[in-house]
Amino acid sequence: MELPPEVWGMLAVALLLRLPGLLSFDLWQDEIYSIYEARYLHRSPIGPGGMELRPLYFLLLHPLADAWPRATALLRLPSLLFGLAGIVATWWLTRRYAGRPAAFVALVVVTLLPFHINASQMLRWISLVFLLGAMITHAVIRAMESDARRHHLATLGLVLAGSLTHITFLMPQTGLVLGAHLIRDDGRPGLRWPTRRALLLCWLPYVAVLGAYYAVLFAVLPTERLLGDATGGAPGRLLPAVFYHLTPALIATAAVGGWWLYMAGSTPQRRMAAMAAFGLVLPLLLMQVAGTRALVPVSVLYLSAALPAFLVACGAAINLLDMTRHAARSALVMALILGASLMPGTVSHLLDGSRFEFRRPLQEVRRQDPQGTVLVYPVIHARWETPELDAVEFRPALGVPFLDSLRVARHDFWVVAPLRRMGMAGDGGGDKLRWLQRLCTLERAYRHPRFDFERYDTELYRCGASAAP
Repeated sequence: MELPPEVWGMLAVALLLRLPGLLSFDLWQDEIYSIYEARYLHRSPIGPGGMELRPLYFLLLHPLADAWPRATALLRLPSLLFGLAGIVATWWLTRRYAGRPAAFVALVVVTLLPFHINASQMLRWISLVFLLGAMITHAVIRAMESDARRHHLATLGLVLAGSLTHITFLMPQTGLVLGAHLIRDDGRPGLRWPTRRALLLCWLPYVAVLGAYYAVLFAVLPTERLLGDATGGAPGRLLPAVFYHLTPALIATAAVGGWWLYMAGSTPQRRMAAMAAFGLVLPLLLMQVAGTRALVPVSVLYLSAALPAFLVACGAAINLLDMTRHAARSALVMALILGASLMPGTVSHLLDGSRFEFRRPLQEVRRQDPQGTVLVYPVIHARWETPELDAVEFRPALGVPFLDSLRVARHDFWVVAPLRRMGMAGDGGGDKLRWLQRLCTLERAYRHPRFDFERYDTELYRCGASAAP
């Protein structure tokens, strides 16, 4: 596929936006878990476990993690490459279903979107899922149009790859496939059942292979290892997180573009509109409802596979304008407007990586008090950065009484406090932070300016029996 100059130009911009953080940002705790799981696979001595339900990314990363476990930039490189491929896939998908001006708009948005920048810098599976989501979106529509053997087999390979990259891929995948099948072949709304060939070549083998794989895993391994803790996020914060990451401007633009796709009259375009809507709405509802009972994890990251279809809808909004004479100019203006709406979040992410800084405060503790005790949450950061320190995980369950007893028992101890907009992580009521501010000395504060609503500050406190109230 030959790429036009604007795609090469935006890929260069994308690389400039992603490469510095890939080289310099502190590791996020899940990145550290990923290194262990990629290096040791099912024998990982640390981490949440259950990589068997999401093996593909870790198997791909295994040779690098096994040979160079401390080469952070090298281990993040696959995410960058998947991210750049996802940008091209988004542009191609939008051009096919909404035209070249729309493709340019989507190209600019995905290049500047902080969510995608972060995914491309992170030692995680997110950019791979995004890329697979773009490929599946087209594969499902193409297989429904042609009913050809090769297209059904391609869809089978992609849905298996997505499901084996991360089990939560099942949620947006179900929304995408359901959305496509809610548009009949004549373009009218209604349930369009899979054809006999689709069932025999794609969906029945998919259910059989994945079902057999899961059955073996649950028969051999303990359920708690495979599923871990499903309370990884608060369901009440899911919708605010969606509006923060996708922004109200993009959501409104996607709604307009989705309306154009549906009203354009083409059956594939109508299916794209339905996939963009159901690919996001269905997993959101599933996480919102089931997440309250800790049945499924809750995270905006699990929407990644549906974002390419969402971005197609964003770009498609340009088609509501008069495109007969000034198509390129209109696309450029709209891309600049949407890009400007993303700038506060994009610049903020470039400054701090949308993650806490644990490395510098832990190194400061090691410099001042190498035999000291440090409370940090999650403790994996201290195990990775400063294994010689006496690190204690400052779990949310450890409240003010624990701090009181530790202050009596220890002459000195340290606390690394990660602060977000709602307060200190693991401190729902704010009691622990107030205790630290009242009874401990603030040694260092690690802050970066942000121009959006988020906050990723880290404070280092020194506490002890001698500290004055």
